[in-house]
Amino acid sequence: MEVQENYQKLQKILREMDCVVIAFSSGVDPVFLLKAAQDARVTAYWQ
Repeated sequence: MEVQENYQKLQKILREMDCVVIAFSSGVDPVFLLKAAQDARVTAYWQ
């Protein structure tokens, strides 16, 4: 799969969840996940 296909798949998974909670750490993963959730128009809560 290409990067764009993987990103679209992630957005689909997030939309199926409807709402997500993201715990921030010192890495880039939570920021990426928050951006993907926002792009998918999913309610995202972060701490």
